[in-house]
Amino acid sequence: FLKTDDGVKPYKLITSCSDISQSGNYMLDRDITNPDVSSIDTCINIHDVGNIHIDCKDHTINSRKLIDISRVHDFSLRNCNLEEPYIQGNSPVFLTISEASNGIIINNNIGDFGIDVFKGSNLKIIRNNFKSFYQQHYSHDNIIEENTFHAANKEIKSGMIVLMYGKNNKIIKNNIDGGSDGIFIGPYDSIGA
Repeated sequence: FLKTDDGVKPYKLITSCSDISQSGNYMLDRDITNPDVSSIDTCINIHDVGNIHIDCKDHTINSRKLIDISRVHDFSLRNCNLEEPYIQGNSPVFLTISEASNGIIINNNIGDFGIDVFKGSNLKIIRNNFKSFYQQHYSHDNIIEENTFHAANKEIKSGMIVLMYGKNNKIIKNNIDGGSDGIFIGPYDSIGA
């Protein structure tokens, strides 16, 4: 999707936390860190747009709230290192995808938080490394394939892949380690998934 008649399609550069609502090809040319760990603002907010493709070129986005993709059709997010700064007592903040379709999340390293999908359709979550979980609600026709899930921390988890209220979803050839110690204490005390 990056070729034109002259062989190169220009990228729009992302150099800091941004609000993106215009179609096009975007690229990170540096790591992005949101220094305000108390901020609840999303670092990369993509919304109400179609045909948008982001390549992080193996750069890191480090922010309390990383990426929100809302009401987007035909998109991709690739080659990103997504990290959340440690905040004591902080619950995970997600990479969220809501009311989006025809998207590809591929070749990303996803830190100690999960991806949360709400009303997503025709999404492909492929060849990502997760240190936590993936969950989706009211979503259909999605493919979760060839990902690695490895629980990096010792929190209680309901599962590494959680699908609720959807249909025609496929989970194929994933490598999953929920980090359980194998000891079941009770539904609210056992470690891992």
